[in-house]
Amino acid sequence: MTSCQKSRVIDRIAQPNVVKCVSATITDRESEATTTMWANCANHLVAELKILRPELVVFHGVNARWAVLAAIQIDNLTSIGNVDDSHGHSLFFDWPALGTRLLFLSHPSHGWLDKQWDTVVVRALEYLRGKGLIPG
Repeated sequence: MTSCQKSRVIDRIAQPNVVKCVSATITDRESEATTTMWANCANHLVAELKILRPELVVFHGVNARWAVLAAIQIDNLTSIGNVDDSHGHSLFFDWPALGTRLLFLSHPSHGWLDKQWDTVVVRALEYLRGKGLIPG
């Protein structure tokens, strides 16, 4: 059996959906997941991340933050740098026990990612480059 080595940047990044299932009756892109679904799916996602062990996890949906952070337990995370949303809530975390960083971005489907590009994405990329975690 050959070992799996993480040599390419793309192999070290995960872009998961927290809620992976929706009702067959949904006709638009809006999630109608219940609070229970969010919590249960986040617990399953944390278990998956512990197996995958990516170095960076990028969430496209800031609203995923509350469910994921609760599933990991916020006291196991550290906010990274000055990467906050407009309300002062951290969007970038270090998960030392797993050697993973979590980045919560706005979903690009509504054009919200453009609004946080300089204040969130660029700052996170600068941090990752400065730590040698991604190429410069």
